[in-house]
Amino acid sequence: MASIAVVGSINMDIVVRAERFPRPGETWRGGDVRFLAGGKGANQTVAAARLGGRVAFVVAAFALEVSRGADPFAAARFANAAGALAATRLGAQPSLPRRDEVERFLREK
Repeated sequence: MASIAVVGSINMDIVVRAERFPRPGETWRGGDVRFLAGGKGANQTVAAARLGGRVAFVVAAFALEVSRGADPFAAARFANAAGALAATRLGAQPSLPRRDEVERFLREK
């Protein structure tokens, strides 16, 4: 099979177990917490690899933050913010936000 490069997103889902769904506006105390990797790019990469593909996964914002010493949660937060900004813009290359744009976005949220 041909080599495959996936350029996409990776997210961290935080799943909390509870006895029932909370009602609208209700605060409900959860129990066990699980952290699960996901995201369209991550899921596509796993699927292609399971089908036998030689896959490379490019997650620039997450990898950049980890390489700068960020813990996985901070790196995921930064990468998710970069992805959120990119999703609001047209075009592949022009949609990529600069670091200062992501940091400003995070400060405003």
